[in-house]
Amino acid sequence: FKLINNNTNTVNTVKIDFSKDIEKGVGGSCRVTAIRAQIYWTVINFDKSIRSVIISVEGETETALQP
Repeated sequence: FKLINNNTNTVNTVKIDFSKDIEKGVGGSCRVTAIRAQIYWTVINFDKSIRSVIISVEGETETALQP
């Protein structure tokens, strides 16, 4: 997969946009939940002021990394 973009705004939120490749071969709610958690905690680890991480795939947040 490829990280397309990441943005941090003034309210301690990071938006991370991945290519659709991140969803290849990913299935099942437990696995998707684990991937989302890994992304979240990796971001938080780099900047403790971040409170929210928005994950999108090719700009789409509603269906990004859903089982």
